[in-house]
Amino acid sequence: MVKVLILAAVLVAMTATAQENQEPCTFKPVGGSATILLQSTNLDPALELIWKLNNTKIFQRKRGKVSMGNESDVTKEGSLKLRNLQLQHAGLYEAEVYDTKGKQVICKEAMLCVMERVSRPMLNYSCDEDVVLTCHSDSQVGHVMFNWTRNSQVMEGEEGPTVTVPGRSGLGDMFSCLVWNKASAESSSNVTIACEDPTPSYTKDPSNLKSYRSNSSPAATSGNHLPLPSLGQFLQFYIFTFTLTTYF
Repeated sequence: MVKVLILAAVLVAMTATAQENQEPCTFKPVGGSATILLQSTNLDPALELIWKLNNTKIFQRKRGKVSMGNESDVTKEGSLKLRNLQLQHAGLYEAEVYDTKGKQVICKEAMLCVMERVSRPMLNYSCDEDVVLTCHSDSQVGHVMFNWTRNSQVMEGEEGPTVTVPGRSGLGDMFSCLVWNKASAESSSNVTIACEDPTPSYTKDPSNLKSYRSNSSPAATSGNHLPLPSLGQFLQFYIFTFTLTTYF
């Protein structure tokens, strides 16, 4: 449900951007379909209807007889139906309608832009001092936009292919990324962050740290060194030796 809402928001953003920039194009993906509208009411089949792409005639019907194209290429309103769009279908479409006396009664233009579909992205992450998430897509970065979610909530301001989560605050959280252009959008699978704790266990418990240092001393870890005698043992040995020397 969240992904559907995000896709809807993306479509609204695409429409708003096109209106803001006054873009004349209707954007469609490769392999998609489009209908270029002529009018909202039925068109009299007796009228002559001509559709052109980049000034080349692609459909013509006069007095109900189709001389170029197929009857299924247009609707009853005279709108042009396009299927399995390819890049070469992009361009300026023109519709001309003439009455039975040859007088032009309708003239309409529309621009169609066809773009490659974005590929479904793959979301990976790395664990270091921070958690870095990367949204991989085969689509060209210069032609696509990114959006991110964290625990099904849109991450405001995150519109690049990578996201950095400070420290380990993202552990256990679920992330996904959305890749889109003006014609299509694809979302990654949800990924839950699970990083191993890089801090050694002995630093967490002081008693473990003391034990670690004691067990790491040379005397405790090496079997080739005898323990040194204490000062009292050394004095007892000296007095015993001196007494023997004096007696003999």
